[in-house]
Amino acid sequence: MFHKRLISLYKYILFRLLYNPFSYFLILLFIIYSFISFFIGRHFFIGGGSTDLHVFFTSMSSAMILIIPAITAISHSFSKDYLLPFKDIDIIITRLVSIFSFCFIIIILTVPVPICVNAFGDVDSAQVLCGYLGILLYINTNIAVSIFIFTICNHIIFAFILSILFFLFFNNAHLIAVSVNLPNWIISLCKEFSFEWHFDACSKGIIDSRDFLFYIASCLLLVFASVAIIKYKRRSRNLLIKKLFLLASASFVLILLNSSKYFFRIDITNNKKFSVSPYSSALLSEINEPLKITYYLSPVLKNLYPQVRDVNDFIQTYASKSNNVFYEVIDPVKNHSEKSLAAHGIRGEQIQTSTDSTTSYTTVYSAVIIQYLENTEIIPFVLDTKTLEYDMTSRIQYLSRGIARNVQIAIGNGLSLESDYNYIKPWLESQGFSVYKTYFPSQASAGNIIFYQIPDVPLLVLGTSECTQEDADALSYFIQRGGKALIATTPYCIDIKNDWEILEKDNFIKDNVVYMLQQYGIYFSEGLLSDTSCFSLSMANSDEIKTVPYSLWPVLKKQANALNGMTLFWPCSIETDSEVASEIGFKISKILHTSPESYLLDIQKGTFITNPFSNVHDLTEKEKYRQFDVCVELTRDNRSKCIVLGDQYAMNSNLIAFSSTSISNGSGQKVPVIDDRSLNFLSDCFLRLCNQEELLSIKNKVRTNMSLYKTNAITMPYVVFFAIIVPSLLILSFAIVINIKRYKFNKEGFI
Repeated sequence: MFHKRLISLYKYILFRLLYNPFSYFLILLFIIYSFISFFIGRHFFIGGGSTDLHVFFTSMSSAMILIIPAITAISHSFSKDYLLPFKDIDIIITRLVSIFSFCFIIIILTVPVPICVNAFGDVDSAQVLCGYLGILLYINTNIAVSIFIFTICNHIIFAFILSILFFLFFNNAHLIAVSVNLPNWIISLCKEFSFEWHFDACSKGIIDSRDFLFYIASCLLLVFASVAIIKYKRRSRNLLIKKLFLLASASFVLILLNSSKYFFRIDITNNKKFSVSPYSSALLSEINEPLKITYYLSPVLKNLYPQVRDVNDFIQTYASKSNNVFYEVIDPVKNHSEKSLAAHGIRGEQIQTSTDSTTSYTTVYSAVIIQYLENTEIIPFVLDTKTLEYDMTSRIQYLSRGIARNVQIAIGNGLSLESDYNYIKPWLESQGFSVYKTYFPSQASAGNIIFYQIPDVPLLVLGTSECTQEDADALSYFIQRGGKALIATTPYCIDIKNDWEILEKDNFIKDNVVYMLQQYGIYFSEGLLSDTSCFSLSMANSDEIKTVPYSLWPVLKKQANALNGMTLFWPCSIETDSEVASEIGFKISKILHTSPESYLLDIQKGTFITNPFSNVHDLTEKEKYRQFDVCVELTRDNRSKCIVLGDQYAMNSNLIAFSSTSISNGSGQKVPVIDDRSLNFLSDCFLRLCNQEELLSIKNKVRTNMSLYKTNAITMPYVVFFAIIVPSLLILSFAIVINIKRYKFNKEGFI
């Protein structure tokens, strides 16, 4: 009988919400706001889209700032709660469950959004699962807050406004340090009470006990506080509820104090991106002498960025894999370590902080130093865990096993490593490689190192148009004798510094290295590759800025050896002959290809038309469309020996910068974001050539493809239909049905 009464109360509150027309307006508002924030606000349909749903879930939490107080306000008159013939705690819990049920219906109506996004790219199912779980916990806590405020305040409008202000503050409490100069302990406290701070791990696919305990403990504390308010209004002197409230308050404080010491994290991502891999665990188990990992972290970073907590947690888990690994976190300012860090080549980064009247910059540190047997390796700055395991494992591998990764670079097209390919050396060094500049025999002068003089070091060849027959023979001899090489070349050279025309001195037959590669069964097709999947150029033409798709800059889609795809610049396709390769002891395989809608651009009037505004090709014969190979690999004994890429400009710094984008840094300024996909492919290739496939798997496990690569994607009208119109029609149909039943019920005289 008691349970039936509670169910009746639950139905009464829930149906009060469902009968109110304003409730359906709130649902429609929520659906439309979430759609606009994710699809329109992130420029999803015009090139800025991503399958990362973090912004989608964040928009939900922002919308709930208004939705939850509004729903709470129309659910019932809180001033009459103490007159109901129920226990105080039953009233609060039933009201909480009723409002949560209504919000759950709203959240379910947003499921078409990730389904639609999955039609454009790969949506991480773990992120969706954890994101929805996290937003439900977040909503439940916010409902408890709203009920508490409405229970205190008899005036419904005042309670509504106070709830909104409360949510605005506690959603963004962790950002206070950006605009206000406060003591660190206050900033830490604001961070701990920030609702969105505790949502960060869920949005990545991590179940963190600290965040779950925060939401659950906050909800329980607010429930008991609301019960205490009702008892006060009823003038009840129940000592038990007071004890329970005090117990809940003490438990909440203890949870906040101890959750950082005793916690667990469950990584449910598809690739276990935030877990220590078996290879790293095996490597650490080999450590026989003490290995010290020191994380120099400025407290201001710890309080500003949730990702820093992930870094600390991961290193702590990483160090726990061996009893001989010791981990310590140090505040470099408090420990007076700035000079010591500078001696290791570590310089602090500048971040902007503000007070009421001034804006200043603060020097911060987030560096990892690994020490083993009097040797030291350094990670200069780390702010997230994207490459952290790879960086640490590669350095510990060198310290414990003495395995070094070296690369030598020889330029064969007349360009400069220092100015034209100036991204390559620092990129490879950041990936743990030591880089040496070497020369072809025809280029070498006194004191220069010729590449075959260090045969054990893998070679990167960038362009071959100026290589002599002697250079080609030396390169072939290097490969035949066991040397490893990545050769990025094409039969044609482009005047990339001027008008992008084919240089007259170059033609297909004159490139000696291209001709030499034929003895390995590698042949370049006569013609430049064009692809309908290509980069869009924005350039000035006749005092007008135009954006045109430039088919000679193909954009490769996601594939096994380019997990995020990459942009190529005037590439050539490669044909292979396995029999020719096998005759000299090699096996040949294809590792990169274009889309199925690519084609070869033929020579017109003795040259190629490379002008983006003149490069319009009438391709009416669909049979010319096919998939072309742009990169092949020679292996011997299942080991990579030589990789040939049909693009000598893929790593050119000027072209990479040209094809990169920029994002807002939050203060109205645009910050460039370098397109590092070709550089990632470069380091991946050298890990293969160095027989470091285990490290490559660690590096790739965190490189989730979030691009909109699927060519059969639905169009914007279909997305609007499934994500807005269908949920709206469902909820409106439900509203009509339930109000018709209510009308019939009232007409029959039962109410």
